[in-house]
Amino acid sequence: FPLGRRAACDIYWHGVSFHDNENIVSGQVNKFPGMVEMLRKINLSRAMRTMQELFPEEYDFYPRSWILPEEYQQFSAQIRMVKEKDTTVSPTFIVKPDGGSQGDGIYLIRDPSDLKLMVGAQPKQAVVQEYIHKPLLIDKLKFDIRLYVLIKSLEPLEIYIAKEGLTRFCTEPYQEPTQKNLSHVFMHLTNYSLNVHSGNFVHSDSQSTGSKRTLSSVLYRLAAKGVDIKRVWSDIIALVIKSVIAVVPELKLHYQADIPPGKPGPTCFQILGFDILLMKNLKPVLLEVNSNPSMRIEHEQEVAPGVSEYVPSPVDEHVKVGVIRDTLRLMDPFNKKPTVNMISHSTQPLL
Repeated sequence: FPLGRRAACDIYWHGVSFHDNENIVSGQVNKFPGMVEMLRKINLSRAMRTMQELFPEEYDFYPRSWILPEEYQQFSAQIRMVKEKDTTVSPTFIVKPDGGSQGDGIYLIRDPSDLKLMVGAQPKQAVVQEYIHKPLLIDKLKFDIRLYVLIKSLEPLEIYIAKEGLTRFCTEPYQEPTQKNLSHVFMHLTNYSLNVHSGNFVHSDSQSTGSKRTLSSVLYRLAAKGVDIKRVWSDIIALVIKSVIAVVPELKLHYQADIPPGKPGPTCFQILGFDILLMKNLKPVLLEVNSNPSMRIEHEQEVAPGVSEYVPSPVDEHVKVGVIRDTLRLMDPFNKKPTVNMISHSTQPLL
């Protein structure tokens, strides 16, 4: 209902942020106030760093990061020190614009002098992160996991993790980064929005082949090689819970500012997209968290030169329809015992 409606709704589904519609006074809204801001790359890095200082062993799943331009000097000094200590070491870093999405503006560097710090006269806000050198490969390709996570409430903190997710593959066989191949985005960056433009991208009708596959098909392959999948899952679950815990204090402040306690107002829930990389040793690493993950279940395909049409994507449909269906079942105020394919987690025993 783009113009709103007079009768109250049980559930309001917003486009991008909590403030898409000012007239909601009751019901449940599919966005939290402040979530978009909290999950921008700089704010997420700050929240993670705070937790890394308090609990270094618990938060070792987030790559070392620096915030640009304010931490440019520290970044340069640390890299200089590393190189002076061992002249054979040449670490690689990935630079991500703060407000970027879909792989836009991401690039790799090996030296602070390669940073693009300005856009015209404006300093560029970005995060520079250690590049993960030893990713787990399947079919010689690097891939990442897109996991869908539902925050059902902040107090008490309730988190649900969809058991099925997506795996998104690079379209060029992986090689360790060198000065020569740093610009090979189809080899180093797993973003679907980048790789879909590669000539090697495979749109598959199968859930276990092609450039986008189901998470379960990848886990099945790993299990067949003797990998302890339960251990991988429990590490991923711990990563998700700890990541949410890191941003909850700020989120609560935003929530109370928009919906003060004791005042009538909506309650909130939100689906987040967690992007996770598995290292060769099967340790999961958090790449980023998307506050507005795409729920599109078709892709654009060129059917004739210059003519494109939208074609259903069976993998996206299988995963995303389940995520939306289970979310609505969980949030349905009249459904006391929903049957869902999500894992629920209490956060009590964690820290």
